[in-house]
Amino acid sequence: MRLDSKSEILSRLDELEQEIMKHPREAEQELNELLNIAKEEAERFQILNMLGSACFYQSKFSEARKYYFELYDYSIKKYHLEFKGESLRGISLIEMEMGEFKKSEIRARKALEIFQKLGLHVKAARTGMILGAIYYHQNKNSEALKYLSLVESLDLTGNYQLKIQLISNMALILRENGDNELALQNFEKALQIAEENDLHKWQCLILHNIAESKEIMGEYDTALQVFQKGIELAQKIEDRRSRAYLYVGQANILLQLGRIIEANKILDQAISLYQELEDPVRYAQALLFFAKFWELKSQFLKSKDLLIKAISIIEDTEGFIQHAEILILLANIEDQLGETRQAYSHLKLADKFAKKYDLKQIQMQILQFRANKAIEHQNFFEAEFLLSEGSNLAQRKNKTLFQNIFNFLSIRNYLLQYSNFSRNQPETKQKIIQNIQNLALKSLDLAKKKNQHIFQMLLYEILALSFIALEKPKKALEKLQNAFEISKKLSFEYHIHLCEEIHNLIETKPSAKSISSSIEGYLFKRMINILRDPLYSFRESVISINYLNEIAMIVFKIDERLGPMIQESTRLDLSDPIIQANVLRVGSLYSIALGQGQLYHQGLFGPLLFTDPKTFALIYTQTIKDYTQKEKRTKGQAYFLFTLVFPENLNVFFYDRDKLSVIFSNEIEKISEAKDITKEFLENILDSIKKLFFADFS
Repeated sequence: MRLDSKSEILSRLDELEQEIMKHPREAEQELNELLNIAKEEAERFQILNMLGSACFYQSKFSEARKYYFELYDYSIKKYHLEFKGESLRGISLIEMEMGEFKKSEIRARKALEIFQKLGLHVKAARTGMILGAIYYHQNKNSEALKYLSLVESLDLTGNYQLKIQLISNMALILRENGDNELALQNFEKALQIAEENDLHKWQCLILHNIAESKEIMGEYDTALQVFQKGIELAQKIEDRRSRAYLYVGQANILLQLGRIIEANKILDQAISLYQELEDPVRYAQALLFFAKFWELKSQFLKSKDLLIKAISIIEDTEGFIQHAEILILLANIEDQLGETRQAYSHLKLADKFAKKYDLKQIQMQILQFRANKAIEHQNFFEAEFLLSEGSNLAQRKNKTLFQNIFNFLSIRNYLLQYSNFSRNQPETKQKIIQNIQNLALKSLDLAKKKNQHIFQMLLYEILALSFIALEKPKKALEKLQNAFEISKKLSFEYHIHLCEEIHNLIETKPSAKSISSSIEGYLFKRMINILRDPLYSFRESVISINYLNEIAMIVFKIDERLGPMIQESTRLDLSDPIIQANVLRVGSLYSIALGQGQLYHQGLFGPLLFTDPKTFALIYTQTIKDYTQKEKRTKGQAYFLFTLVFPENLNVFFYDRDKLSVIFSNEIEKISEAKDITKEFLENILDSIKKLFFADFS
């Protein structure tokens, strides 16, 4: 390259300025060459400023800071006010990304003052954008909007980056205020502008925001696809920072879906990237999710070590929200380890952050944690007080998600009180069910307004079951149809089967009264199980290798003369007559729901509660040739329920129902009649299941 004249260098700098974000590495290399030949003061000012930007876009924050400080010193020496403002703006941007919000705010305010004084409106708007982001990260949305309005008032024709930034930041605040649907529309508008102008880095960031919005709406499959699209683009343009950020978002959804092995691999890649990047707040957040993974596997000490490491990384930043979230999980871990005092200490520090920095989201998480504890200990009045406080706070702050979570917890609180009343107190029980319905309808209205599909589905299921309890099958079927349509739309196989199961239960009973009287326990357990979905916590799903030894199998048969009976079992101790009677009672309950009369429903159902609240079952049903069945109506066949029994904590592993169905189907095809159902046969099924679902468990 040979550029000698001042006009040639300045012309080339103008060209490079348009390319910095698209090709920062190449721009940095050429700018360093230009810096060596530039003689004019104006040239050196501009090159140093652009070098800072080029390094920033590569996440080389230390080098970017070095260039901006050099520019700052040079501008002071040469009394150049505009480039003093540019250097302050650049340093502020880096400090914001590093979580140093106070320092960042001071420098950005000084830069804004300079640009406004000089009448440089676009540069003032860019600085206002930084201030808006600083306040957003500190949960000060009204202040953020004040500075974003500086940009909104400008004519942004042709200034695509600023336009994208404005639309995206406004969308983030809309989402924070509960308007996720409108936020999503804005993100998609920003993405279109970024795509039309080949602004790939912006595309990666916006795809992350779109995926998060889809996640909030319960569209997990779509969210995962959007995250994957962003990851592939980030790989293509060699943007490690965006790739790490997208990996963490994708892993978070996989953890929620129980696909923890996949999540582990993705988190491992994210951690490896963050170890090479200067991004402490997001690095700590990645460690937080990795700690959740190890908690799921009951590896509490590993989880604790990661959380302590995360705190050491984030404690020198001002990422107080993330810091508090780490402390809340650490409190959970200490509680699991029996360190109650330490758990309380961490929770107290999280509460201190929440109050000092007005972090309402953290206050709500703490109230949720405490209410859960109160419910666990059956301190119903204390739980009611905490839930009321949390619900009021969520309502004041327009946090629909938390409003629904507190409503669900309140329903759970009512249900546990319901179970404490005996059958000779029908009026009290009916009043509790009506309270549950009122809360469910209130939550349903919120979920519809905010397009929260998962909440809608779960609430329709709750309402359907509650109408069964109130002996109103027609209304129950109406709500069930609503739940079924949403579960089909979301491809939630478990909930599709659940709706079919409840539908069978209603259709096979001869009268409304017999529905509520014969299976009241089933309804109660079913509602409690549904309520676990939105209240899912990693702490409630921890697992250990010992749990694998507790997986068992039992086969129930509906005999033409005897009714439900135990055909065969393995790894279940049925020597005690009381235990055997209890297991048979549960088998009878399953048979009523799935195989009443001539309606034999075949396929995979569940998970359902087994004999106690901490044991679950998945049931694969099929008719099989059985020569002991002589009646004409049975046609020499019997209806069998192959029941996989496992601890509650293993629920997250059986996320792929299709694969589980294939295992049952393939194994059952190997037998010709009922007498082939032996212990050895059941052991073979268990071995196949363990090999597939727990191959990577360690």
